[in-house]
Amino acid sequence: MKTSITFPQPFRRGHSIGMIAAALSLLPTGLEAGPKGTVNVRALGNKSLNMDGNIADWPLSAFTKVAEQPLFPDGQNATATSANGDHLVFDNKRAGLFNGTAQDGFTADGINDFGVSTYFAFDHKFLYILSVVIDNTIRDDLDTTQFGTTGFFNDGFEFFLDAKGDSTDCISDDSFPNIDGPDASTPNTDDFQATVALNANFKAAGSGPNVLGARQSIERSGTLAMLGPIVDGVLESSGKGGPGGSYRDALTAATASDGGADIGAMKYDDLRAAGALNPEILANPNVTFKGYVIEMRVPLAGRILSDLNAERARVSDSEQVVQPATMGFDLFWRDVDVDSKIQWADWAQSTTVSGCTGDPTPSNLFNTANWGQLVFDSTRPLVPFPASAPKILFVTSNAATLPNADADLMNFFDANGYQVVPFHSTGYATQPDAARAAIVGKALVFISESIGSTSLNDPAGQGGAAMSLHDSNIPIISFEAFMFDNAGWVKVASDWTGGNDFIGWGNTARFEVYDLGTDPGPLDSLYIKKPTHPIANGLPSGKVQVYSKPYSFNFGLPSAEADIIASVNADGTYPTLWSYDKGKKMSDGTTTPNKRICLFLGQTGAGRDLKEGDQGYDPIVVKRTPEANFPTDFGYLNANGKKLLLNTLNYASGKTMTVPAAISIARNGATVVINYAGGTLQSSATIEGTFVNEAGASPLTIPSPTGNKYYRVKAN
Repeated sequence: MKTSITFPQPFRRGHSIGMIAAALSLLPTGLEAGPKGTVNVRALGNKSLNMDGNIADWPLSAFTKVAEQPLFPDGQNATATSANGDHLVFDNKRAGLFNGTAQDGFTADGINDFGVSTYFAFDHKFLYILSVVIDNTIRDDLDTTQFGTTGFFNDGFEFFLDAKGDSTDCISDDSFPNIDGPDASTPNTDDFQATVALNANFKAAGSGPNVLGARQSIERSGTLAMLGPIVDGVLESSGKGGPGGSYRDALTAATASDGGADIGAMKYDDLRAAGALNPEILANPNVTFKGYVIEMRVPLAGRILSDLNAERARVSDSEQVVQPATMGFDLFWRDVDVDSKIQWADWAQSTTVSGCTGDPTPSNLFNTANWGQLVFDSTRPLVPFPASAPKILFVTSNAATLPNADADLMNFFDANGYQVVPFHSTGYATQPDAARAAIVGKALVFISESIGSTSLNDPAGQGGAAMSLHDSNIPIISFEAFMFDNAGWVKVASDWTGGNDFIGWGNTARFEVYDLGTDPGPLDSLYIKKPTHPIANGLPSGKVQVYSKPYSFNFGLPSAEADIIASVNADGTYPTLWSYDKGKKMSDGTTTPNKRICLFLGQTGAGRDLKEGDQGYDPIVVKRTPEANFPTDFGYLNANGKKLLLNTLNYASGKTMTVPAAISIARNGATVVINYAGGTLQSSATIEGTFVNEAGASPLTIPSPTGNKYYRVKAN
């Protein structure tokens, strides 16, 4: 019969998290150890991971050095340690045992009792953590809470993160579950503690017998809203760890965006056969080791939690806060073999968990000066990109805190054979020479809507100046519509004074577009006008849904020499996806040195309420619904939208693309319209007869057809 577990009061669970936003593309290699050790978190590179508990997709052989602490208690008593590596290994002689854990707490059953290797990696959006655990008794049944808020009762691990890397104090002065704060003048607003646990309550329905449930939850935080819903300034305890907590909401949003889970776990009867490389396994080739795996991801960039973002803004009066290269870090492991008895071991050798106010000793877990650090290393990817992978210079407003869809877009590009190099455009101050130097060796430039529209001008920030890359012989894709005029891509009215036009270029959800009397509003579909173009790549002409919910489209009116692939409206107005090929004349009269492409992907638009007296509406207030008043989000691009996006990259970079054969036939009154792509349209009077080529281009219009005729597309 199970008994309840009493958790030591001084170590009650606390919550925390700020968004961990680090300048991932600009981080150093971290050759020096931190105060209590350094973990060099390496970029994934040409690799993607699924959080399903399967070891196989982790390149474990690429991890080369353990961040090993000195023998206990030498590390605890030292001001700093020399521990430095790219992963951690539990060593009973080099860890701090706490909460009453006996010296033999992890070794009573010999080498099969407990062992763990913990690995780290990152991409543009997530920090990934994998723990491969040797354990002859797996416990996932002792947390019965709705949202996994007592996950520390079960097997797993916990970690602290100081996102800005600026904490050197005690963080337990405030009552649980607060980490000291949330006063923005303190360094602890961005600090948090997370519990990671096996949990049978979260095993997916219908999953295999070896799949385990798992949960990650914030325990203690310097920003209360990360834990759960806040009611009248107080954490709603019943909702802790569930929806309404900004960390859980960020995990949910990330899953909605890319379909990936935030955590996964699996048990193994033979970890060696599964590919585990734990040192105990390698040192004992004749022993079979049982255990489990937990892998998880922590949001780093792209979805900065709103509450932390607000705290950062209070400090800096700006969202453009460049993060340091390091994050404060500590990790401790848990093993539960017997009811009511949890074994605890800390990597940084802390052994005290009581409040550390007035007692910031080297033994205290809540003294941040006793933690180590994470250093993000983009120079040594775990899986290097092939030399043939085209490099994209991705221009974003802030490589430190990737906004809106930028992190998702970068991961999407990397996953599809490209190598993204982020380029930071700080507000309106990108130096033209820096931009021109950055394009060297790149296959193309991709400009995000997150930049300031004049930040790439020469001189930077001047509305009437030309774009600094105007004459550069490199393909450029942009969905920052309000730079099209400076780039010379669109027609500029003769009375233009340097402001936005909203006719020659703009965004469909801006209220200024409505004021001009033409209001396409938020939409989920565009109209393919040139299905034979490689960017359309077989999509039929006509209406094609690209968003899962209504949003906005960027648009611009290019010169007659541009290829218009898609427009917002069926009549061709508001061209939203178009390309100037090399050598074509742009709207400013110059000849393009290389491809210049307007991408359809939209931006936030304030919209407008339609009130009494507005044309075409009854004399009542009409809400323009839904408005596109939310940031660009990769998650609402459907398969067609992602296809157009990838096709645009492939076309710009010159990648070989195969257009699949496609055909559709529709009736328009007495007329039949045939759309086709990817080959030659052929027809025959009988289905078994001889097919001959049709001369007409797509869409082929056949007025008042009679009799039977069969059509097919012969693939190129």
